[in-house]
Amino acid sequence: ALDELAIVRAPSGRLLWSYARLSAENRAASAVLKVDIDICDEAGQVCVRLRGLSSREFEAGIGAPATLLFKPQWRTAAVEGGAEAAYAQHWVVFCAGGERSRRIEAELAAVLPGARSIAVDGGVGIAARYEAACCRVLELVQEVLRDRPKGEVLIQLVVELAEEEALFEGLSGLLKTARQENPKLLGQVIGFGAEENAASVAAKLRESARSGGDQQVRYRGGERLVGGWSETAAAEGTAALPWR
Repeated sequence: ALDELAIVRAPSGRLLWSYARLSAENRAASAVLKVDIDICDEAGQVCVRLRGLSSREFEAGIGAPATLLFKPQWRTAAVEGGAEAAYAQHWVVFCAGGERSRRIEAELAAVLPGARSIAVDGGVGIAARYEAACCRVLELVQEVLRDRPKGEVLIQLVVELAEEEALFEGLSGLLKTARQENPKLLGQVIGFGAEENAASVAAKLRESARSGGDQQVRYRGGERLVGGWSETAAAEGTAALPWR
């Protein structure tokens, strides 16, 4: 569980540091451990604050404790041929409005006539647009959960993989959390290059709909990539802090 999450600023580089300490609310006798974490860039500026991150110790009998490290990994994963998936509801959310989204919507109506689409227009600036997209997707998820669907519901978010537009891939976390509340809700964040035309995007949305369990998908260089995790070895030695 997490009490509070604050996004302060964008990092100045690719290398980040985590500063973790016990929360002021942590109780020594409690089975729940509470920590606060600041994620900082190389200049020492706090970029993200996590407050009251709680964890509980496993019961006895799980073996010796160990640390596992993982890194994001994209693997090639083509969709095997087969029948179209039947969903109780199918939603497509465009994280950027404009003429391109309207063209894709028109193509989508031909290849997936049962899908309903939403285009998010959050105004000027990536911060306002991201907030608008997050709020609209959350509203959609809440609407779907209130309906208590009897069959599976697929929500596909369309993201352009170009500069700040790619930040909308972060909305995958919202969809993954929603699926934990209701396994019938399937969420996909699907990224496309700016060179993809409307017909190609619509066809690939249809393709990925046949594999609704793939939560993060990218189409790049003629390949379909699915996001996941791979274990990585811990670095040896102790790294020196770049700031005090």
